[in-house]
Amino acid sequence: MQFLQLQLELIDNFRRRLVQLHNTNIGFTKILNAVNYLTSVLREWGENVHYLHLHAALVGPDAPEINSVFEKPVEELEHWQRKLVKELAGKVVDDIKAKSMPYRHDLWVTMPEQNAKEPFILSITAGEMFQIMMQCLHNLEMDLSANIFGIVLRLIANQLDDFFLDSMIMNTKFSVGGAAQFQFDMTRNLFPLFGQYIRKPELQFKSVADSCILLNLPRGSAILLHETLRDSSDLESHRKSLREVKVGNLMPPVALDVLERRTDICF
Repeated sequence: MQFLQLQLELIDNFRRRLVQLHNTNIGFTKILNAVNYLTSVLREWGENVHYLHLHAALVGPDAPEINSVFEKPVEELEHWQRKLVKELAGKVVDDIKAKSMPYRHDLWVTMPEQNAKEPFILSITAGEMFQIMMQCLHNLEMDLSANIFGIVLRLIANQLDDFFLDSMIMNTKFSVGGAAQFQFDMTRNLFPLFGQYIRKPELQFKSVADSCILLNLPRGSAILLHETLRDSSDLESHRKSLREVKVGNLMPPVALDVLERRTDICF
């Protein structure tokens, strides 16, 4: 019994020490890896029959049934881990946003159509943004345990998806050439970058993927869809029309706003 009580005290002391280290700005990744490892070990130990017997002896015969001796410390560690993961993802996204201004403010509204004989290349204004994105993802993969990296990566992707929709697409007008260039930057550069680490990266960028479809629909189809979304009040009809062009994530009012970013529909 004393052994179990000592274990619980040591675990709590270690957790408090990790919090102190975090507050002294020691690396995020080191703290996250330690919390992740400790949590996984405690989950395994907590279900061990030996520890369950010790817990029953410590608490007494009327103790409520539990699944793990270390249920409370695991819950505390998991809560802190979620907070740290969110904080780390937010920091990375902020660094990427800081390099995105030249790209967001590119001349999308007047960009000419690409010569059919010339291949697309990544927008020059996207260079710094993609460079820091590549560097951050590489460093995170090297520094974090695999399962934590996967969680952080998806959080980063989801936050970037919202950012590109809210802070760029909805604040920009796109010429036909601008829409085609944006689609190339996203589908041939952003998605493959994340595709080095996760399968089907477009599923993490659903808003961007849907927006690229809407911005690059043939003009006739785009005008017809725009009229349907604007004039009809039938939500199911709206969703059906969007599904027909393979737009499955954006809500109809948002899809309408994206369509109105096109200069060949709304000047």
